[in-house]
Amino acid sequence: PESERGAWYISLPAAHDSPEWRNVEVVNTADVAPGVRVITLKAETSRQMVARERTYNAVGQIAKVKIDGGDEVLVRPCSPPFEQGLKQREALFRLRHDVFAHQEKSEPDPDVSAPCNLELYVEQYKAPEVYALGDDAGALVEIGPFQGGGLNLKDRAAAVFLFPTVLIFASGDGIATAKALVESEMQAQPAQPLALRMRQQVHLFYKTDGAKQETEDGSLPESGGTKPHFEKSFSTWGQKCNVQVHHEKNVSLVDMFEDGDFAYHPATTVAIVLSESEEEEEELVTHLLGDGELSDEAVLSLRRSEQIPVREVSASKQV
Repeated sequence: PESERGAWYISLPAAHDSPEWRNVEVVNTADVAPGVRVITLKAETSRQMVARERTYNAVGQIAKVKIDGGDEVLVRPCSPPFEQGLKQREALFRLRHDVFAHQEKSEPDPDVSAPCNLELYVEQYKAPEVYALGDDAGALVEIGPFQGGGLNLKDRAAAVFLFPTVLIFASGDGIATAKALVESEMQAQPAQPLALRMRQQVHLFYKTDGAKQETEDGSLPESGGTKPHFEKSFSTWGQKCNVQVHHEKNVSLVDMFEDGDFAYHPATTVAIVLSESEEEEEELVTHLLGDGELSDEAVLSLRRSEQIPVREVSASKQV
């Protein structure tokens, strides 16, 4: 029939009908502080198996996780977005049965998988079921579409020579996003717009506090404590991305900015605010725009600078 014939000419992305939720494997768990763990999952990233709009595309997106078929839990990644380069090309080569000049044709390889590790920053009082994965290796773990569009780093903040100074502020689970941001700069692909290693100075102001949060069983473990998380990575960040970490305990981010031992020029400085508390973020942003004299376009945060999420590719008719 003519109606069926028309469908022959419709072009669709490879994973347009793929399931939203996929099983993942827990490959590692590590305690980074009291009540805080990094859970490492092996997730599928192949464009032939997972639609682009459902995967981890940008720093600042939030992962959706289910444990043993339960309710979805939101967890913040602390590793960079999935690599879009070599892994995807190799899978596509296998799918199309392409070969390089020195290779001979062989049987097609149907394996288009491109697995990649995903690190999740898990706080016990927020996500006890995900935190418990460190003690229950046999649990069924699923990961769904990532939430939000992530931090928009593609505007004027990406101009290295206009803004040679970068100030990053992190508190609470904002350190997870800060880690993902800094370590994404170490990836070869995709190209990272901030290009931190080319800036004249990059300062990360990171605060911890000993505030206690009540868990479901009524206990009161420390929420991360006052010890800096990911401290072992600080030297690598400095060597590879020119990041100087300033850590303080039980202080405000505004005070850290005012008391910091550094020099900056407001017209050539961009600030990225990664605060867990909306109230704290608003306080710091107001201070940076006012007393700090930074321009509005040079102050970014997850709540005021979220980019539009990647949209699903619509079908197109080939003529």
